Amino acid sequence: MTCLKSLKQSGTISPSSKYLIQKIVKDIDFKEGQTIVEFGTGNGCITEVLLNNMKSNSKLHSFELNTNFWRFSKEKFKNVKQLEIHNENAVNYDQIEALSRLDSIDYFVSSLPLTLLKNEDIDLLMSKVKNSLKEDGKFIQYQYSLDKFSYLKRQFDQVQRSYTMLNLPPAFVYCCMNFAG
Repeated sequence: MTCLKSLKQSGTISPSSKYLIQKIVKDIDFKEGQTIVEFGTGNGCITEVLLNNMKSNSKLHSFELNTNFWRFSKEKFKNVKQLEIHNENAVNYDQIEALSRLDSIDYFVSSLPLTLLKNEDIDLLMSKVKNSLKEDGKFIQYQYSLDKFSYLKRQFDQVQRSYTMLNLPPAFVYCCMNFAG
């Protein structure tokens, strides 16, 4: 029963592979002073790669609802000053003072199992994300199906899709952007 509960919350049966993580971060142009928001810290495998590539004056805010994952990652990254891990629902990310300003976030990296979330929660989250993204910012989401591809295409001006078989299960990565103006 614990496995099913974990699957329903995390949406996966295993950590992201290095191949999936490479696909996720390839669309991030790591520069000085960036703000990156991660939805779904999990075991921290994506978090770690983000931190390893970020410039020293950038900040990563990671949100993890699962208390066990949150505790694990808090301990794993306890000495990393660039990272704040929040035991909060991703939908509430904008209640963190540093993330409450419009046009303030360079990248969102999401591991959220969108197919398991309520439509109204996804709509609210996407509305907030679009308002928070900087002009040239990106929302990067991975999923194990094409279920939300058409939804994301309706939400963003451009959605690039890639795929990796080298993950369990194989995964799609969506890189979503809006055009200026």
